[in-house]
Amino acid sequence: MFQVLKKFSFLGIFLYGCIGVATAQMQTNLNPLSVFDTISTINGKFQYFFETSDKYIIKSAYDWRDKLSKKIEMANKAQDSSKLIKYQIILAQIHYDLGDYQESLNTANYLHQNQESLSKNELRYLLQVMDSNYGELMEYNKQLKIRQQKREYGFPGDRLYDIYDNIGLYDEAMSDYFHENRFLPDGDHLGQAIYWNQIAEFLRKKGSSLETAMKRYDAALNYLGVYNNTLNTPRSEQERAQAHWIEATIIGNIGKCKLAQKRYKDAIPDLTNAIEMIREYKQNKYTKEELDYMLDLAHCHMKLGNFQIAKNFLINKVPIKNPNSKMKRDHMLAEYYNKNQQFDSASIYYKRYIRMQDSLDNIMFRMKATALLADVDLERHRSEIVKYEKNIKETEGRIQEKDQTLTNTYIALGLTLFAITGLFLAYRKTVRSRRVINEQKKIIESSLIEKDSLLKEIHHRVKNNLQMVSSLLSIQAKNTKSKAAIEALEEGKSRVKAMALIHQKLYQNDDLSVIEMQGYIETLVNSIKTLYNRDSNHVEIEIDAANTELDIDRAIPFGLILNELVSNSYKYAFPNKEDGTIRIKLELKENNGYFEYCDDGIGLPTDMEERTKSSMGFNLVNRLVNQLKSHLNIDEKADGVRFWFNFS
Repeated sequence: MFQVLKKFSFLGIFLYGCIGVATAQMQTNLNPLSVFDTISTINGKFQYFFETSDKYIIKSAYDWRDKLSKKIEMANKAQDSSKLIKYQIILAQIHYDLGDYQESLNTANYLHQNQESLSKNELRYLLQVMDSNYGELMEYNKQLKIRQQKREYGFPGDRLYDIYDNIGLYDEAMSDYFHENRFLPDGDHLGQAIYWNQIAEFLRKKGSSLETAMKRYDAALNYLGVYNNTLNTPRSEQERAQAHWIEATIIGNIGKCKLAQKRYKDAIPDLTNAIEMIREYKQNKYTKEELDYMLDLAHCHMKLGNFQIAKNFLINKVPIKNPNSKMKRDHMLAEYYNKNQQFDSASIYYKRYIRMQDSLDNIMFRMKATALLADVDLERHRSEIVKYEKNIKETEGRIQEKDQTLTNTYIALGLTLFAITGLFLAYRKTVRSRRVINEQKKIIESSLIEKDSLLKEIHHRVKNNLQMVSSLLSIQAKNTKSKAAIEALEEGKSRVKAMALIHQKLYQNDDLSVIEMQGYIETLVNSIKTLYNRDSNHVEIEIDAANTELDIDRAIPFGLILNELVSNSYKYAFPNKEDGTIRIKLELKENNGYFEYCDDGIGLPTDMEERTKSSMGFNLVNRLVNQLKSHLNIDEKADGVRFWFNFS
């Protein structure tokens, strides 16, 4: 604009006209929906919509939806397929922004079924809105398929860390997020603020690093402060709005972290401030972040006994689409009505909450089914390897038979010229046979290498699936108030980890048939020690299992037996946190083995026989020992406890 004014400055009438046009343009820019209407081409409208971050600042998403519905109707009448496709993709995005995820998917799925008629740019934005919808609806398998299609077309957003985050694998999420952002420049202060806020979120959700998470949130705010206070770099309105939004998100997340630390009074100002900042930015619609912070505020007030204030945050006309948020609200409403002795209403919300919990149980069941299928694949590949080994032996036998036949032929025909000719022909035949055999050997050896790789991949996937089951058990434990249920879930989680560790050791070994037990037992004991947080006392662990290797069929029962015995020692053997020693011995000579477990704690209770009948742990140990075709021996006269058995 300034160049035009400079070029035609000698013409006053043009100067006046240009100023008028600029003024009109500034007025139009105040309303993104009006700007959208004034763009003449459908491609321009399409790009403007998806590249404008604050398009709902004047007119709400509902106004945009009504406008797009009319335009789609006009495009239908005109049978203009180019406009119709782009308008429908825009409408799908608007439905997503309104929280109507299923309606958004209904529109998007129809277009996706006919994707051959879409341009690459249209497909890019369609896949993005489908990705977002599946994430909100927790349909992660479908979301992964969309990510795979993005990768095939080279579109951005094919990462995995947010899916890891959603299913509770926070360490994997941090690793993938770090890989995605490893080249972030130091001078990108806004990018650094976003990065450290996300890292802090992973730590907060993990639950065991809340203090570290708070430090990462502070780092994010510091980077954002540097970004906002850089005077020599002018910021556009869109950049300022983005920084404002990020600041609101960080402050809200700090409130969430304080809530996790049970600092309810301290969390309320941060959550309230975040909501006010979001409302200032998004004046005409509720955002999922704002709704989430409102639920957290309700949680704080419930814990502080401010039940009526909590109810005001829970009872509103704004629909909640996210399943986790619905479950969170229903649980708090049930608790509110129960506190006020309105048991019928409490029952309704408890039932809704339980239905949502059941859906999480179904997810866990599917994960177990996935692990089972992986085991079936593992057995199938094992049988194929056995078949290949059998074929190799048969081939070697045939080679020996042919060699013997050729030797006899050489002797029988050695005295005649015809025999010499026959010998020459036999030699040529032998060369061809050996060439074919060598080629077959190479094929078989290549197949064996491939099968080894497949076995390692299967063990790796089984380990990952078991870790996912462990993470789901952790989620269940966090959402359970019964101490007995929490202990049962933690015990189940410990047993799943013991099995997962077996598969981890297998795919890390060169020999896939056996597991080196010394290293496995050390890793397992350290995992149990971390679980029971017994760093405060000095319990020494003495492990004597050097040079002992077991196959998977014997290693898994041993891992579960050790998990039960070591867990019992940590829970009961040293009640006053005194010093103690646990001794584990495992040896295998030829086909005969010996196992012994001792600790020098307070020893077995006097009513041991009665307890073992009702104890799931001891019943499990006895069954596992029976599975090893042995019998568990208990030394009742020993100081502390002593168990041993022989096995073959």
